[in-house]
Amino acid sequence: KEIPTEILHDHFDAFWDKYQGVRKWQEDLIAFYWKHGYVETLTGFRRREPMTRNELINQPIQGTAAHVVIDAQIRLSRYAHDTNQPRFQPRLNIHDDLTFYLPKGPKLDSDIELIGKFMCVPSYDFISVPLSVEVSAGPNLADKEEIVTFTSADFGWVPAQRI
Repeated sequence: KEIPTEILHDHFDAFWDKYQGVRKWQEDLIAFYWKHGYVETLTGFRRREPMTRNELINQPIQGTAAHVVIDAQIRLSRYAHDTNQPRFQPRLNIHDDLTFYLPKGPKLDSDIELIGKFMCVPSYDFISVPLSVEVSAGPNLADKEEIVTFTSADFGWVPAQRI
């Protein structure tokens, strides 16, 4: 069922009135792309190929998020090696998801919390928003249930303030 255009216009106008900074950022990003031929994540990764408007707006956000996850993956991998605890070695990374094989037992809750901390407390100093991690568990990738959500505040981490 389609929503009448007249109704949507009011919602769009209200959104852009409230989030004028987002609109300016998008306009500046689009102008930068047309001038320089690329967009960039906060970690400096540049994407140069032709992109739609939505792709070039999304790339800096999704690309930066991917780098935050990769950073956690690297730190967890090092931790697994340095502490001789291979259960902390991520087994799979798909977009913003890390998969682990954790044994059931008395350490399971503390293992999950440790992984959550690595993911919610980034090593990047430019992050200015709280992070959250949804943890799901199950016998395979198809049969998982969400068991807990962690936020950066759970670990005492406060995002960098940007002005």
